[in-house]
Amino acid sequence: MLYLTPWGQKGADRMRTILFVDDEPHILNAYRRSLQDQRQDWELHFLESAEAALDFLQTRPVDAIISDVKMPGMDGLELLGQLHALDGGGPPVIIVTGLQDHTLKRRALDLGAADLLDKPLGAEDLVARLRSVLRIRHYAGSAADPERPAREQGPGADSSAGKIK
Repeated sequence: MLYLTPWGQKGADRMRTILFVDDEPHILNAYRRSLQDQRQDWELHFLESAEAALDFLQTRPVDAIISDVKMPGMDGLELLGQLHALDGGGPPVIIVTGLQDHTLKRRALDLGAADLLDKPLGAEDLVARLRSVLRIRHYAGSAADPERPAREQGPGADSSAGKIK
């Protein structure tokens, strides 16, 4: 069984865990260097295969995954498919590719990807997209949490039902 962070987990101030999966060590090193300033907010993990990512997810929860498409063995789309077949859909996955396949984005989104980004990635774009998927994930969990007071859920919230009107 994979250990995934529950969508409604309490603790908005907790450090977010992000997993990077790419078979090319220099790409992982580039992510590591370009995201150095984010380490105070994000716990970053870097793995070289989809199989290693699945093993990792059996022991640690993650809030988002960035995965390359083309990797030996299980590719990024297969990883995405396995994660989104799970109960609850798994964490948001951003697929990254250097391929010039015009149907790839549609296939990735159909499988449940949060987005598909083209390599090379700028650090600012990657940080912005990660913040976006983490924010969406946080709000999705908050809206589903009936214990959270209405004033924290936003305008129009009904605290007795825990749902937005």
